[in-house]
Amino acid sequence: MWFDTGIYVIVITFLGFWTNNEVIAKENQLEQSILKGFYEDGIPTRCPYRENTTATTHLPHETDCTKFYKCLWGKTFLIDCPLIEGTPIRLHYNRHKQICDWPWSADCVYCPSRNKNGTWPQSKLSHDTQNCSTYYVCINGEKYLRYCPINTCFSRTCQNCVVNRSDGNCDQ
Repeated sequence: MWFDTGIYVIVITFLGFWTNNEVIAKENQLEQSILKGFYEDGIPTRCPYRENTTATTHLPHETDCTKFYKCLWGKTFLIDCPLIEGTPIRLHYNRHKQICDWPWSADCVYCPSRNKNGTWPQSKLSHDTQNCSTYYVCINGEKYLRYCPINTCFSRTCQNCVVNRSDGNCDQ
């Protein structure tokens, strides 16, 4: 009798582990499909609904290099980069590193520098905060002026022309 009970316990334990691993695998697949479209070239373009507990997601502000959004469960919270000590000048948000950085290395006003492996990072920069329909595309470290379609504005957050760019919205 004890032997029969032991087999049942082993079978139930095995089924529990097998079912749990299958649930975890399905959750991982769901999370990966949700996160698709949240990143362009490895850089976030919107807040994920489900945050990874080991990393925080940040998004660049639509127009202001000195601001960024901190993501929490799909919502955005506007943050100012700190002042450079002893000056009235703020650091700029670096969307590649997701930190506040020196203005000349933050890739907000200037095209990014060549990577160590010799490739050029893709980037689009705001051209004029008064005229939101123009922006620059950086190709091999050089700026090229581009225009958004009518009734759209360029968003640094989305790296694209969108209808609504407030609060990191990418029209999706």
